[in-house]
Amino acid sequence: MSGELLFERDEEMGTVTTFLYDESNDTFRLREQQDVGAIVEINKYLAQMGRPKGDVRKVGSMPLTLLGEMWNSWRQRNLSQEERQAELAAWLNNSDNAAWRTDGRMKL
Repeated sequence: MSGELLFERDEEMGTVTTFLYDESNDTFRLREQQDVGAIVEINKYLAQMGRPKGDVRKVGSMPLTLLGEMWNSWRQRNLSQEERQAELAAWLNNSDNAAWRTDGRMKL
């Protein structure tokens, strides 16, 4: 029998972690999901405000679950800091990921 159980719910972060067990091959995995509605709305608001002047600027906010997936991928591929930065910039510059931008631009 395969099963799925609630493992953890974090109301503050909006995450739900589910424990999934597959009896056919005696394996399990944890699936983490996050409600991203609030992040998207805040990003829209910040994008409408325009870019602040100065050296430091916020370019985006993304779900922690997504960032965790990226980190795992980078670690598995043994990417350098420069390669990670380049991959993240390319990801943020992709129009499919515009919801995660806060600076109202499409290119870093």
